[in-house]
Amino acid sequence: MLGKQRIHAGCWIDWDREGVVHGRQFYPLPARTFRILTYLVDHHDQVVAVSTLRQVGWPEPIPTAGGTFYPNADVYPHVHRIRWAIEPDLHHPKWLVTRRDRGIFCTLPRWNRVVDQRCRMWARTGNSAVNGLGSGVNSAQKCKA
Repeated sequence: MLGKQRIHAGCWIDWDREGVVHGRQFYPLPARTFRILTYLVDHHDQVVAVSTLRQVGWPEPIPTAGGTFYPNADVYPHVHRIRWAIEPDLHHPKWLVTRRDRGIFCTLPRWNRVVDQRCRMWARTGNSAVNGLGSGVNSAQKCKA
């Protein structure tokens, strides 16, 4: 169980169901699209080349007589699908920005899975000391990390 990552008010990445929750609506993402989203989140605040995203989305090379071949697939429909699910305004994207001739720049915060799991355990038990957050530390501040 991996949980959810908040993007902005009312919008979450649901890592368990591989999709995005916007308001009360769940938008499942295809496997390739979700792999691209995961890679962009893991490499936030970096420009990721389209060729790299192509290899992330299509990791299975096609063997040919001349060697291995990666399909020349178009990444942009997948990026558009992610934007459609997470961006409040598609015409002025804030979280996934295309840098012409360079790639895609992701400003989504990196998800700290360890802190998120501890926060969920803390919320269930109500005791931060039991879950390793420390008794003298404001647990809500730890959960924001």
